[in-house]
Amino acid sequence: MASILAIALLYIEFIILLQFWGKKVYQQPHLLRHYGLEISRRNFQKFFQGLGIGLFSLFGFFILEGFLGWVIWQSPSVKLPQFILEGLLVSLGIGFAEELLFRGWLLDELERDYKPKVALWVSSIVYALLHFIKPVEEILRTWFQFPGLVLLGLIFVWAKRESVEEGRRKKEEGRRHPPLPPFERKKEEGIPPCPPLKGRRKKWMVTQNPTNYQHRVDSGVFNPKEKDKLISSQQELLGLPIGIHAGFVWGYYIINVGGLVKYSSVVGEWIVGINGNPLAGVMGWFFLGAIALFIQRK
Repeated sequence: MASILAIALLYIEFIILLQFWGKKVYQQPHLLRHYGLEISRRNFQKFFQGLGIGLFSLFGFFILEGFLGWVIWQSPSVKLPQFILEGLLVSLGIGFAEELLFRGWLLDELERDYKPKVALWVSSIVYALLHFIKPVEEILRTWFQFPGLVLLGLIFVWAKRESVEEGRRKKEEGRRHPPLPPFERKKEEGIPPCPPLKGRRKKWMVTQNPTNYQHRVDSGVFNPKEKDKLISSQQELLGLPIGIHAGFVWGYYIINVGGLVKYSSVVGEWIVGINGNPLAGVMGWFFLGAIALFIQRK
């Protein structure tokens, strides 16, 4: 309990330092929002969507292995409801903490200096390395887990970037079927036009290209509040990767701690996973590869 409390306090300190880092180094007072951690309906929708993807895909993975005879399902324990609740709390904590650290702070720092593809691979490899800190003998015995951890890191980055791609697709669809200009709608509805604006217009009203937001940001047209709002509307969201991460951890906690499956000796550990860890087996690699393709084509 003391170790959990210490970790929680250290993470709170990390979040406080991030706020200081954003204000003093990058002049961004809302750095957490820039990372994709914001309270919004869309972000919550992404989180629950990811939670369902992670949880049901993991159970589907073990159901498939049971159908193949590689695992044997056991009778659930009377403490299963307790394990479900505990697993949910643990998974939310791990998903939030790791995604804010690796797909929030680390990925953002890399993307500021390197191309997106380089940031993608470096952040995923660092994520795998930091989860692979073990004695040398254990590293050699479970090295199968390393590629699985790298692929898992790639999935979380692609899940974060998927929110921006979705926004771009919706924007393109809007361009194909643009709405009528306000004066045309008013004309159709029989509403008289508004009188002309008096006084000095704001600079953004007379911008030659009203869709060139980046030009407006760079040229200083927006004030700091408007700039922050614009940047936040174009940021990637952490809801989906947090949800997928939490879903994986939750499902594995229920199955592993709840003792719901027992591995048979039909195939070797290198297929089903060393020490029962799906990430350390060929089957787990295919499983993660399928999820990666699903997210990229989504």
